[in-house]
Amino acid sequence: MLGGKTVDNVEELRVLLYDGTQLTVGATSDEEFDRIIQKRRSSWRNLRQLTQNSRSIRRPGAARFPKIPRRVSGYNLDELLPESGFHTARALVGTEGTCAIVLEAKLKLIPRPPFRSLVALGYTDAFTAADHVPEILPFHPIGLEGFEGSIVDGLRKKGASNLETPAGRAWILLVEFGANDANESKTLALQLIDRLGQSPDPPTSRLYTENEAQAVWQIRESGPRAAAFAPGAPAEWEGWDDAAVAPEKLGAYSAKIRKLMDEYGYHGAFYGTSVTAVSTCV
Repeated sequence: MLGGKTVDNVEELRVLLYDGTQLTVGATSDEEFDRIIQKRRSSWRNLRQLTQNSRSIRRPGAARFPKIPRRVSGYNLDELLPESGFHTARALVGTEGTCAIVLEAKLKLIPRPPFRSLVALGYTDAFTAADHVPEILPFHPIGLEGFEGSIVDGLRKKGASNLETPAGRAWILLVEFGANDANESKTLALQLIDRLGQSPDPPTSRLYTENEAQAVWQIRESGPRAAAFAPGAPAEWEGWDDAAVAPEKLGAYSAKIRKLMDEYGYHGAFYGTSVTAVSTCV
């Protein structure tokens, strides 16, 4: 959340094309585009014609290119629109080698806050937690992730330690704050706890120390896969991934996904970037 998506921070790419050609690509002005065309690189002309002729790309608000914080599925063809600067480098982000091989990258650097405070919020289910996300965002956290309590249970069955989370709740939401001053990040964390504590059916909460925070983040990073095949538990494996919706729609979307899973008898735990998306270990 602090620095946006990868595509937002790419300035230039040095790429290798299928025929051995090496190019440096980025935002492309009209003058630069003309110079490229003069070098008989017709692929650039084809790209411009693609964006000019496709109505779904020409309309930035079209359903295929929603303006949400975490749209990471599919090719970034909207980066080739004039209002995006015909940014060929950003259009290549996420293509995973299907269009070119990246040799070098010029990126924006994002300041890393030296002081951080991590809060864990415990909810009865993922859907209630998701409904609280729009309420959390105005506090400007630098991290917002969630996972189901069943993931913690699965890790415990495998003998993992350092799994202290808010007790008695089925969904854990991690909210991290960062600042240049330790008191500032802690104050933001306490303000969030106080604000959510005033809501109906408030979540349980826990403010971690720095050492505890590292262990808790490790649950999120390794937990979904590590807990997928816990002893005595139904088989689970990676299935749906990187589904993303607007924050205000996350609760209803997650509930529909769970209903669909139940309908077909799939077992799985939700986890993911709770600001805009949910992944499912199925």
